[in-house]
Amino acid sequence: MSPARSLAWGVIFAVETKGAFADLALAGRLQRARLSAADRRLATRLVYGTVKHKNTLDWALGSYLRQGLSHTPLPALLILRLAAYQLYYLERIPAAAVCHEAVAMAKKHCPGQAGLVNAVLRRILRDECRLPFPSRDRNPLAYLSRKYSHPEWLLERWLSRLGLDETEKLCAANNEDAPLVLRVNTLKGDRQGLLQRLAEEGLSGEPATYAPDAVVVPGQVDLTGAGFFQAGLALAQDEASILVGHLLRPRSGSLVIDACAGPGTKTTHLAQLMGDAGEIVALDIHPHRLDLVAENCRRLGLTSVRTMAMDARELGKSPWAGRARFILLDAPCSGTGALRRRPDIRWRQSPEKVAESTRLQRDLLEAAVCALAPGGEMVYSTCSLLAEENEAAVRDVLDRHPEIEVADLGPWPGPREAVQPDGTVTLWPQRHGTDGFFMARLRRRVGHGRA
Repeated sequence: MSPARSLAWGVIFAVETKGAFADLALAGRLQRARLSAADRRLATRLVYGTVKHKNTLDWALGSYLRQGLSHTPLPALLILRLAAYQLYYLERIPAAAVCHEAVAMAKKHCPGQAGLVNAVLRRILRDECRLPFPSRDRNPLAYLSRKYSHPEWLLERWLSRLGLDETEKLCAANNEDAPLVLRVNTLKGDRQGLLQRLAEEGLSGEPATYAPDAVVVPGQVDLTGAGFFQAGLALAQDEASILVGHLLRPRSGSLVIDACAGPGTKTTHLAQLMGDAGEIVALDIHPHRLDLVAENCRRLGLTSVRTMAMDARELGKSPWAGRARFILLDAPCSGTGALRRRPDIRWRQSPEKVAESTRLQRDLLEAAVCALAPGGEMVYSTCSLLAEENEAAVRDVLDRHPEIEVADLGPWPGPREAVQPDGTVTLWPQRHGTDGFFMARLRRRVGHGRA
């Protein structure tokens, strides 16, 4: 049995039965497994592809399963999903090999279902792997949901905001492979130096489109074994996320609060932008995430970051209330802008969970603005593409706090067409080639006390 397929099935099984996050479960198993580079690439593609296309695959398989999806034993269903993904989407893999491996896997994990697995896959092949999607014109919601494997509740929101053509482009972008973007540790070198180091290690890279301290590396790279990574020369971070730090631009020597800091990706960028001079207080309610902040600081050689386990909703009552010159509030959110990078998010979220996120975001915003000093600035950001988590949250805090205003972006290196009429920023995967991100730069007016 193929080690790549076996590993992929194990990850998908953990996602379905234990609620594991696909990216973390995959990374953990790849680290423990002794796979060739080719098998690592195949396992990654199988996990991400099968999880991303779950809705489409289940819709297709449903027409071949007489007992229906709900009455098919889960191990067999996951084997069928994995095999169907290869038949429908990976044309270079021989169909005979897919069927043989799937039956062998069924004999191991669900022996009584091997015949069912074989029969279903043979019927898919007899039908020439056709996917008769619903009509785009007559039923655009079903068409998008089936073809691009997105939940209908999310599509309804994007359709009402973007229209059919742009929503389809967004869905297609969400199903593409996310590139590896490296943020240069500018305290140890520059972008050209990192590109040279990558070449010395047999890797290619090119300057990112917007962020001046970022490099895009094609393909899959095992960072844990890379010399440049161990030397603290770079950290993996999507370009949109890097642009958040450039929007805040904290001054060297300042007091900065990173209100939801774990795992420290943006925290360490702020420290770099400050020349590691000043004090960054990295807060997180989860101590294990602060351990990741500390580890990233250690690897990058940063000393200006102090971690503290704290609920950021208490900021308004903290010793920093009314004192902070710079605040970053990268709020917990639905993650709907990062679907290409975290394939299982689309199936984890729901309207009810989004409503919970919006309540938390407003509480965090309320506490953060109370911690700002007069003239102080903060950036509120999310990796969400839902207005209720973004523009609506900013409007809400502006309505409650007349002393808070949307500040000018200044010398921000991001795309100016991403700036909205209200002065906030939204980056879109289909337009900018980044993860979807929202960010707003807010300022407490001088002469206004705390509300």
